[in-house]
Amino acid sequence: MQILIVGGDMRHTHLAALARARGHDVQLLGHHETTLSDARPASEIVMPFPRSEEDGLAPAPFSREALPIAAVAELILPGARVLAARPGPLLQKCLQDRRCVHKDPNDVESFQLRNAVPSAEGALYALLGRSGACLCGKTCLLTGYGRIARALALRLRALGVEVTVAARSAADRARAAGDGLRAVPLAGMAGPYAMLVNTVPAPVVGEAELSALLPGAMALDLAGAPYGIDLQAAGALGVDAWREPGLPGRFAPRTAAEAMLELLEEEGA
Repeated sequence: MQILIVGGDMRHTHLAALARARGHDVQLLGHHETTLSDARPASEIVMPFPRSEEDGLAPAPFSREALPIAAVAELILPGARVLAARPGPLLQKCLQDRRCVHKDPNDVESFQLRNAVPSAEGALYALLGRSGACLCGKTCLLTGYGRIARALALRLRALGVEVTVAARSAADRARAAGDGLRAVPLAGMAGPYAMLVNTVPAPVVGEAELSALLPGAMALDLAGAPYGIDLQAAGALGVDAWREPGLPGRFAPRTAAEAMLELLEEEGA
């Protein structure tokens, strides 16, 4: 495949190296390699992840030049396959006008399952680093039981953590119970836990839940906006609470890149 990788973080740097190692022809735009003026139009495009467009630009933290979506659009050939997460209005119009085959990684179950692993392991790294102590023997309340939450719950349990899953869905609670975990409804989740990890992108952890935690407890929010933990309430209560966005790209960019390459090659087969 001839692939144009646009912007992004270290995941895209690793993706370029991995794709080249498998024999693909790769242009890497926005990582001190190819520039907009030198880039060639392509029929396989990888946009930044986890968001392809912000304020009319392709996110490119390592780029010496801005990457306007309007300029990037000129490099997308009609009918191209475009891997783009949450495209904004300019990119969406480009994809429609050029009749592109668009795939959002967030809609692909195999990719999401692969990506859950570096998210879960990154969360463990963050918890261990913040606590300064082993997690074994501690209690943890985990809100939500999606892909990332399940991957994290099983790893916490393997480390000797007593995990309680709080989920609104009866099916999610049944799934957690089937995995050998204690499961409770969100409405009744408050309790004396040493750790709380939220994966629900909605305000579900407030003063009542935070005040019930054990002294010295940690509260980690893995969800995206509008987030799940009230950090202001946590601060007032003396609870060590924080957010960890973009864990795969920060803690395991090579593994995250492998998941992206698998998706590219699966979709191109």
